[in-house]
Amino acid sequence: TAEDIKKMKQNVQALTAQLNTAKQERDISLNNLGQMRQDMQQLEVTNLQLIQVNQVYADTLVEQGGLPLQVVGAKMEPLPENAFEYRFDVAMLAKDGQQHRLKPTLTLLDEDNLVDVPLEPSTYDIKGIARIRGRFVMPKGFRPKQAKLNLESNGQKVEQIYNWELASPVDKMPLSLSEVPETDQRPVTEGKGNTKGSTQSDTP
Repeated sequence: TAEDIKKMKQNVQALTAQLNTAKQERDISLNNLGQMRQDMQQLEVTNLQLIQVNQVYADTLVEQGGLPLQVVGAKMEPLPENAFEYRFDVAMLAKDGQQHRLKPTLTLLDEDNLVDVPLEPSTYDIKGIARIRGRFVMPKGFRPKQAKLNLESNGQKVEQIYNWELASPVDKMPLSLSEVPETDQRPVTEGKGNTKGSTQSDTP
């Protein structure tokens, strides 16, 4: 009947519209996928270029005698459950241009006592930048005034003493450690100059 034919035409039109919509969504997805691939390729190229430039700088520094052991960034932040996260970025390029073992130790001090913070891992490889990351639980009742970082690598020793203000409160503290499951791996852009004092020596 005419009514049935009209309904069939409406169904065909509806199916055609759905098909066109699906095609448009597919084309958009393909375009987005293509753009993502281009972006990834560009990021890879940029990363390779940065690696090349960094290697040139590193080779130049080695030829000029290397880069002495030093702290280039330091930060300690409070976490829930009386825990703290430490982040130290350490730089060194040895005169021989080789990778060397770095041993850090971290000590908390108040007026009369000190607490050694267990670091995990206890040693790092360094050829350029080493990122020392980890967490510890503050002993109950202990209120540090300073934190002392000692570094040893390839015959060089560095001692850096920081005021505890590096561990100033943060906004929007999570309720539990489970809400911050991983340490922050971003480079530290502060803390190098926020110190009480530092010493550096070369072991004969």
